[in-house]
Amino acid sequence: MPIYTLHLTGAGTLLSNDTTNQTFCVAKESADPKMLQAALDWACGPGKVDCTFLLQGQPCYEPNNVVAHSTYAFNAYFQKMAKSPGTCDFKGVATITTSDPSHGSCIFPGSSGRNGSFPNTTSLAPSSNSSTSGCHSVYFYGAGSFTTSVIIGVLLMSMVCL
Repeated sequence: MPIYTLHLTGAGTLLSNDTTNQTFCVAKESADPKMLQAALDWACGPGKVDCTFLLQGQPCYEPNNVVAHSTYAFNAYFQKMAKSPGTCDFKGVATITTSDPSHGSCIFPGSSGRNGSFPNTTSLAPSSNSSTSGCHSVYFYGAGSFTTSVIIGVLLMSMVCL
């Protein structure tokens, strides 16, 4: 006999009995943009999320704003960490939802629209000293500098982290 968790207030992150197994980590719309930026930088750097889907011309580039890009990166990390407790907080700027944030051709990891082609692995978990690894990516928003900073960041990371 299934047991269902019913959220009447929309508060909290308890989704342990989610029968659809479709939970996503999203950026809070009301979050401070600087906090989102810092969390995005961590997810795409030491958090080892593949953020190439956020590059210009890629499926998840639009909308080109820190909330949308953070949502993609936060969710990718959350899914890679097998939805483990505490992996969708990012210092309070993220929350768990059962609403699929996928849009258009941007299919989020964990979405049924992906048909299971996104690898579900925990091998990319950051080490306890990952914040001092020296491999940080920087994603700046404004005046078209995002694409340039991503390209430079990816190039530098590939040179430094090899």
